[in-house]
Amino acid sequence: MNSINDFTNFCKRLEGFIHVFQSGDPDPLSFMHKKQLNAWKALLNNELTGKSKTQIHVREVARNFASKIRKVAGNETLFLTVLIYAISRVPKITYETFYADLTKWSESTHFPKSLHDQASSLWNEPGNRPSVQQEANNHRLSSRTTAQTTGDAHLRNPTTTNEEIESRIAPNKPLEIAFLVPPDSLDAFYKLHKDSLASQQHSAILTIPTQDRVASLVLSIPRTEAVSQGDRFGLPMIFNSESPSV
Repeated sequence: MNSINDFTNFCKRLEGFIHVFQSGDPDPLSFMHKKQLNAWKALLNNELTGKSKTQIHVREVARNFASKIRKVAGNETLFLTVLIYAISRVPKITYETFYADLTKWSESTHFPKSLHDQASSLWNEPGNRPSVQQEANNHRLSSRTTAQTTGDAHLRNPTTTNEEIESRIAPNKPLEIAFLVPPDSLDAFYKLHKDSLASQQHSAILTIPTQDRVASLVLSIPRTEAVSQGDRFGLPMIFNSESPSV
């Protein structure tokens, strides 16, 4: 969002959803929009716990963006905005007068009652939920407690491996998030696979398509190391299970 044209197009998309609520349909939103709305409600009304460092960052950026939208333009504009953007796809605002212009747009726009009623229940009042800063502090405290607990266990049993500790911290879960690894970063991730005893217990997976296309090689590496290296290299996100596409 870096120009007046971007802002104008954004407002047109907001107005498009206003027309949806003016249609008189008692249930105007599609299944995918409802799913995205529920994902935002969960983010805005709950603590950011039990997530990876990368996902915490993505969700904090989204929470801060939503907070600023509501502060300058109200619940209705925020409600329309979260129908447009998934949690992992909020825009980077470089257009200097974006928030000031959005305030003016919101003040001059008539919102249907049906939209107002739904928007008022999107986000609880700030007093009823922890702030972003509080949640960040809680997350850091939780991380320190987990590290201390696993560290104490390691002292009691010096033969405990990093992979065993890893399995206790992060039990098996479905795929949450996926990143694209560029060729110049492959060596670092291959080294993680070679250096991990737990990873060596699993075979690599080679997938060869029926058509004349590129085959895929999948290597096992410890989850916490994957998160750490993902943050280090700033890998581009290509999938997020909590952010449905619309």
